[in-house]
Parts: sequence; structure tokens; C-alpha cells
Amino acid sequence: MISPSNLFFLLLLSLLSGCDRVTETRIINDNPVQWLLPSSLQEASGLAVVDEKSVYIHNDEQGEIYQFNIQNGLMMKLASIGWPPVKDDFEGIAVTSQSIYLMTSNGQLFEIDDISADKPHQVVGARRIATGLKNRCEFEGLHHLDNKLLMPCKEALTEENSGRFTVFAFDIESETISEFLSLDISQIGGIKQMAATAFEATARHYYIVTEDYLVRIDRSSLQGESFRLNNDLHRQVEGIALLPDGTIILVEDNRRGLARLTRYESLDELALFNP
Repeated sequence: MISPSNLFFLLLLSLLSGCDRVTETRIINDNPVQWLLPSSLQEASGLAVVDEKSVYIHNDEQGEIYQFNIQNGLMMKLASIGWPPVKDDFEGIAVTSQSIYLMTSNGQLFEIDDISADKPHQVVGARRIATGLKNRCEFEGLHHLDNKLLMPCKEALTEENSGRFTVFAFDIESETISEFLSLDISQIGGIKQMAATAFEATARHYYIVTEDYLVRIDRSSLQGESFRLNNDLHRQVEGIALLPDGTIILVEDNRRGLARLTRYESLDELALFNP
């Protein structure tokens, strides 16, 4: 017979082992579909595509990574960097075939390569990479493209980048930095300044979230167009992810409202609800 103390211990162990492994988020809007994120993600920041049905989300102030299924609304805490989680100003996440990268606002990268894609609540290590860009820009957003990590400048800290939207590239193989993109902000219609909080790319376009706008730039002509984001649907967008089928995912923290995630089936649907 199991003693009361052992029974209590087994019950506690059972509860802890299942605690917060998978959380069902709550839909707060149907058109477009929006989910209210759990309190553990009230400072949600970056997004990265995992596959055709899920994305990674990370916290702003702590090195924690969550996986969200956009088909069934289930959230799983995937991993934390150390325990307790390392604290920093995390502003972007990117995924390669080998690693997950987090980026801080001063351009420091955290490389995580000892992580499993489907195992919850992992405690992982990370290699810190100093890019040497902390005096050039304040950064938000991170994207993996052609073996490079693209780092968009939110706010220029030097005169040479003033009045321009600049994206730096960290070459994963050589671990060198180069200037990937530099645009005169006045050439982008509909906006007066570019304070990028999220960045994505497809074969044809770059997508940048800046304050209350989504900007799309043609990669060949470098001509841009802007889409104003409806303040009733969006308050402070911090991350964007583009799925292979054209689905657009936006995430925002709760500093100006709800911490929520929004799914648009296409850019046309985003334009429809954000006139």
C-alpha cells in the first residue's frame, strides 16, 4: 500500500510533469482570427516559421521559446536558455536547419543548437556571438535567408545611416558582417520614418513592420508600398512570419493592449481588414 506521503509525492510529480506543457489559447476575434496569448507571453516579441502549421515565439525580456500551432491554437513552451532563463532584451528569432538564433536589441546573437523540435520544457545552452554592431543600430527583427541572418536597423546610432533603412547580414559560415540593404526612406510611399520592429523576406519581397504599417518592398526594383494596420486589431506588432502558402502571422505584446497573435490568409485579407 502506498503511504499518504508517497501518494501526495506521486500526485505532485504527475501534476508538475504535465504542467504548462500544452496550453490552449483563446480566440478573441474571428475576422481575422486572433488568439489571446497566455500570461507567460505577455511580452511576446519575435516570430519564426517552423513548418506549414506552426511558428516559434519568444519573450522580450527572457530567453524563452514557445511553439504555437496555428491550426489548433495549441501553445507549447519549447525551451529556455538556462534556468532560471537568461535575461536580456531579446528582439528577434530565426531558424536554420541546424540551429535557432535569438538576437538582442544591441545586435548580440544567441546560437542554440542542442534543442529538440518536439520536446517541451527543455533547458538549453547558447553560444553568444558579438556582431560588433551595438554602436551602429538598435535592432528589432531577425530573419534567415541564404545562410545569412538579416538584422534590420530600428534606430540608427550613427549619422551615416540617418535617413535610411539599413539591414545588416551576419554570414553564418564565415561569421562576418556586411551591409545587406540600404534604402532611402523617402522613396517608400505612405510612411515618414522606418522604425522596424519585424522583418521577413520571400523570393520576391521584403516585409517590414514599422509602427502602424506593414511595408512591402520589391526585391528587384526596391520600390515599396505600405499598408496601414488597423488600431482596433493591432496596437504594437513585434513579429511577423510568412508561411509557404501566403499566410501572414503577426504577434504583439501587451504594452498597448492585448498580447495576441493574428492570422491573415493572405496580404489581400490583411488589406481588407486594414483599410
